[in-house]
Amino acid sequence: MKILIKYIAKLSLNPILVGLAGFVIFAAVEILYQLSDLIVRHRVSILILFKVLYYYLPYFVSMGIPVGVLLAIFWILTQLANDHELMALQVHGVSPRVLIVPFLIIAAGLSGVTYLLSDRVVPIYNQKARQALSKYVYRQPEVFISENVVAKIDESQYFYVKRYDKREGTLHDVILFKNESGEEEIITASRVVREGNTWYMYDGRLYRVDSEGLLKFDVKFNRVELNLKEDLETLMRIGKSPKDMRSEELKSRINTFVKLGVDPAPWVVELHTRYSLSLGPVIIVLAGIPLSLIFNLKSKSWGVILTFVIVVLYQGSGAWLSAMGKERLLDPVLAAWIPDISFACTGTFLYILLDTPAAYKIREFLVKFLLVTVLVLCVTSFASDSIQISAERVFYTGSTVTFCGNVTAFYKEAEINASTMTVFLTEDGKAHEAECLGSVNYRKEDVSIESQNLRFSFQESVAVMMQIRGKTVYEDEKDKKHLMYFSAEELTSNNQISEMKLGYITTCDLEKPHYRLQALNVELKENEYLVAYDVVMYIFEAPTIYFPIYFVSLKDEPQPFSFMVGYSKEKGMTFETEYNMTFEDGSVSALIGYSQDGTTYTDLKLARYWDDLKAALNYERETSNDQRNTYNIVGELDNIPLPIPSKLRVNFDDEKIGFLLEGSLEKKLRYQILRTVDPPSIHWTLPYIEARKLTLSSTPMLFVVDSFSHRTVAQYDEGNLFEHFDDMDTSGRFRSHANASMPEPFTSLRVDILNSYRFNGRFLTDNPQENYAVLDMNFASARPKIDWGWAELSANNNILTGIWLSPQQDLSYRLADAFSLSVKFKPLKVMSFSVGYSRTEAFWVGTYSRFSNNKDSARINLSASLSVPTTIFGFSTHYDILESEWSKLNLTSDTRISMYDTSFLAKTRTIYDTKAQNFESTSFDIRFLWLSLSHKTQFTWKYNQERPVDFISNTLQIKGKDFFFMRTPSVKIVYKLSVEPFDLLSLEAKGTFKIEKSSHQFSALYLKNSSRLNFSYKATGLDPNFSVSLSMKTDPLLVNRLEIGLEKNLHCWGMKLESSFKADPTFSVERLSFKFYINEFPNKSFSFDPVQGEMDISVF
Repeated sequence: MKILIKYIAKLSLNPILVGLAGFVIFAAVEILYQLSDLIVRHRVSILILFKVLYYYLPYFVSMGIPVGVLLAIFWILTQLANDHELMALQVHGVSPRVLIVPFLIIAAGLSGVTYLLSDRVVPIYNQKARQALSKYVYRQPEVFISENVVAKIDESQYFYVKRYDKREGTLHDVILFKNESGEEEIITASRVVREGNTWYMYDGRLYRVDSEGLLKFDVKFNRVELNLKEDLETLMRIGKSPKDMRSEELKSRINTFVKLGVDPAPWVVELHTRYSLSLGPVIIVLAGIPLSLIFNLKSKSWGVILTFVIVVLYQGSGAWLSAMGKERLLDPVLAAWIPDISFACTGTFLYILLDTPAAYKIREFLVKFLLVTVLVLCVTSFASDSIQISAERVFYTGSTVTFCGNVTAFYKEAEINASTMTVFLTEDGKAHEAECLGSVNYRKEDVSIESQNLRFSFQESVAVMMQIRGKTVYEDEKDKKHLMYFSAEELTSNNQISEMKLGYITTCDLEKPHYRLQALNVELKENEYLVAYDVVMYIFEAPTIYFPIYFVSLKDEPQPFSFMVGYSKEKGMTFETEYNMTFEDGSVSALIGYSQDGTTYTDLKLARYWDDLKAALNYERETSNDQRNTYNIVGELDNIPLPIPSKLRVNFDDEKIGFLLEGSLEKKLRYQILRTVDPPSIHWTLPYIEARKLTLSSTPMLFVVDSFSHRTVAQYDEGNLFEHFDDMDTSGRFRSHANASMPEPFTSLRVDILNSYRFNGRFLTDNPQENYAVLDMNFASARPKIDWGWAELSANNNILTGIWLSPQQDLSYRLADAFSLSVKFKPLKVMSFSVGYSRTEAFWVGTYSRFSNNKDSARINLSASLSVPTTIFGFSTHYDILESEWSKLNLTSDTRISMYDTSFLAKTRTIYDTKAQNFESTSFDIRFLWLSLSHKTQFTWKYNQERPVDFISNTLQIKGKDFFFMRTPSVKIVYKLSVEPFDLLSLEAKGTFKIEKSSHQFSALYLKNSSRLNFSYKATGLDPNFSVSLSMKTDPLLVNRLEIGLEKNLHCWGMKLESSFKADPTFSVERLSFKFYINEFPNKSFSFDPVQGEMDISVF
C-alpha cells in the first residue's frame, strides 16, 4: 500500500497543479470580465489590476483545490486504464476500490490546507481586495456605509445596520448593543437620520437586562439623539462583512446577534460553508473515484469535461443553497452542508456498488438517459414549424407585421437575411405569406441564394425569388465535393424542387463567368439532380455547343449519361455514349461506341449486392471494320461465405472459357483453382495452396508451419479433365518447426521438419531430390554462466539427431553432440580478451549431406578488444585442432565521433593470412551524418594488387526532418566511382520533397557501360505544374526521347500540355496534345493533338 500511495501521489502532482492553475486563470479572467467596463472607464492601470488579482489569489486557490483533485482523479484513472495497470491490479487480486485510499490521504492533507487558507488568509486578503476595488475601480468616496456589517465601537459597544439608503442618507433597522457593569442595554430603531452633524434615532425601543437576563425596563421613543464615542460613518467604514472575519469572530458575532435578537443567518451560513468547503477535497474523492471507475473513461478530454460539470454542480449548488440559507428559505446550517451530504452519499453509494452488476446497470441507464434526452431535444427542435424573426424595428398594422433593419428569419431549416420583411397575417393572426426586399440572402444546408426580392407562401410552402444568383454543393461518386453557381431572372421553389427561368449554371465564381450553360429553364432538386432545357454552352461570350437537355446528378453516384465526340486519323470520327443507373443493392452501366471506320463496341456492366456478397457481370463486344465479331463476358462473385473468404471469376469469350476460384486468410493461407485456355491447349490448376507462418500452440509445445506449397496441374489438347488424370503433375514442399520445453538437464527441444514430394499421375517420380522427408531435432541443455566481475565463464551443450527418408534411397541419419566453453577476462574496463573451446562429435550414415553439424570438429577460439576514446579495436582467430592450423586473423576497428548535430562513423575490417604471413584486404565503411543528411562510403583495399580498389560505392540520403529549403524530404542517391581512372560508373537517384505548398519528385539513372542516361522531374502544387522526362545516350550524344508536360490553372478552367520529342536520327515532334477541362469536372474537356491528328470533345 505504501508503494501505491507514493505512486498515486507522484502521478497526482501535475494534474492537481494543472487543475488549480486552470481554475485560478478562469476565475481571474471572470473577475476582469465583470469589471471590464469600469476598468476602461476609470483607466485603471495594469499594476492595480495585478494588485487586485493578488489579493484574490488565496480565495481562488482555496476554491480551486477541489478542481485539481477531481481532475487528478479522472486523469490518473484514465492513464491507469489505458496502460492496463487497472487490469494488472485485478489480475493480482487487488480491487480497484483500494485506489480511494491514496486519494483520501492526499485529499485530507489538502482539506487542512484549504481550511487554513479560507479561515486565516482569505479574510485578510478579501478585506484588502474590497478596499482596493472601492478606491481604484469603483472610485467610491472614502466614507461609505456597509450593509449587514457589525461595527465594533469599543470593547463594550457594537453597532449594526441592516439596510442603507444612499440616496436619502438613511440607515434602516439599526441596533446598538452596550455591555456595562453587569447589565446589558439594547437600543433598536426603525431608522437613523443625520441632521446637520448629529445623528438621530426614530421609532425605537430601549431594553435593559441584568446579568441574569431579567428585564429591568422597556422604553419606547419617537426621536432620540445617537451619542457615540466615534463618528458613525467611520465606524461603518471599518466594519467587516462575514467573509472578512475569522471563525472566532464569526462565532462571537453570532452569539452577540442571538442576544440582540438579530437574525444571524448570514454569519451562520458563512461559518458552516467555510467548514464544508474545507472538506471539499475529501467529498470530491468520494464522488469522483466511483464515477471514474464506473464509466471507465478512456480519454483525458472526457475527464476535463466531467471535471467542469461536477465542479459546476458542486460549487454552483453550494452558492445557490447558501443564498437560500441567508434568507431563511432553508436552515442556515443545513444549507451549507447539503452539497457535501449529497455528493458524499451519492459517492458512497456508487462506491459500494463497484464491481457489482448494479454498477453496470447504472452505467447503462445513464447512457440511455443521455441518448433519450438528446433525441427528445432533437425531435422538439425539428418538429416546430414556427418562424423566428429578429430585426431593429417592427411595425404592426393589424393585417401585416413589417420588420426593418438587419432582418434575420429562421423557418424550418432555412435562414433568410434581408433589409425589410413584411409578414401578411390571416384573420386569426397566423402568418400566411412573407415578402423580403433589399439584399435578400437565403441559406439552407448546402444552398445559398442572393436576390433583390423574395415572396414566400407558408400554406403552400412556395417561394418566388427575382434576379437571383446562388451556389450549391454536392458530392460525386468519389466523395469529392463540387461547388456549382447558378443565376436566373426568376426562381420558384416548392419544397425540395426549384425551377429557374432564363438562367445559367457554371462552376466559375466570377460575376461574368468564363463559361456558362445558358438555359431557358432549369429544374433543381436538392441533393438529387439538376436538369436544364434548351442549353447553349458559352465560352466567355461566344456560343459554342447546343444541348436540348443537360442533366447532372447531385447524388454520390456516377452521372447517368455522358457523350463524347472524337477524331483520329486512323478511325476518323468517333462517337461514344455512357449510361449509368444506381440502385440500393446494385448498379447498371452501358458504354456504346462507334467509329467512322466501321468499328462498333459495347461494354455492359451489372453489379448486385447481398449484405457482404457482391456479384458483377461485364459483357464486352466489338465488331471491327472487317466484320469480325469478338466478345468477352466476365462474371465475378466476391466475398463468398466459405471457411476461407473467397471470390469466383468466370471468363467467356468467342474462343475459350475459363474460371478462377481463390481465397485468402489474413495473408497466411491462400488457395487457387484455375482453368485457362490457350488454344488449342487447356490448363488446369487443381488446386494451388500456399501457407506461411501458421502457428498452432498447445502447452507445452508450439508448432509453426514456416512454409507450405502444393500444386496439381494438368494440360491437354483434346477430351476432358477426367480422361487425363494420369497426365496430372503434383508437387509440394513443406517446412515447419516445433518447440517444446524439456525437463532437466535440458531446457528445450526444437524439431525441424522438411518434406518434398512430386507425383506424375498416380506415381512418385524417381528423383530422390524431389521425394523425401527430413526430421532434424536439437536438444538444448542449460547454459551455466559464472561472473566473477573480472572474468566470465559460460558453457553450452546441444545433442542433435536427424533422419532422412526417401522411397528411392536408403535411410540416412545423423547423431551429434556439440559442446562449447568460453572464458572472458576483463582486467580493465577498456580491455577484454576471451579464450574458448568448441567441439562437435558426429556420427553420420547415408547419402543426405545437408544435416547441420554432421562433421567432427574441434577448435580453440581467441578474441580481444581494446577501447580508447572514440574507437574500439578488436581481433579474432581460431586454431583448428583436427587440421592443426590457424585461421585467418580478423582485425577490426569501430570509430564514432559526435559533435552537436554532426556525427562521423568509420568501421574497418582487415584480414591477415597467417599462412602466407601477409595482409589480404581491408574493408572500409565510412559514414557522415549531419541533421537529416547521411553519406555512406564503402570500398575494399586489396593488398599486393595492381588495382587495390575496384570501385567505391557511395550512398547519400536526406530523409525525415526538414533540410534547408526541402520539407519532409525522402531522397536517396547511390553512385559508384572507379579509382584508376577516376570516373563515374553508375548513378541511381530518386526522391520526393516539398517546398512550401508544392511537391517535387525526381528520378535519375546513369550507366557508363551502356552510355544510358534517364532523368525525370515532376512538380505539383504550383501554377503551372510541370514535368520533364529525358532518355538519352551519352556516347555518342543522342536524345532518344524528351517529354515535357505543363498544367496551368485558368481560373475555373485548366489547361494541360503533353509533348514528346525525338532526335534519333533527326529531330521530330511525336506528340503535342492540348487539353482544356473544367477544374471541378476534369472529365468535361476539349482536347486536340495537331501532330497525331486527334481531337476529343467530352462536355455532355
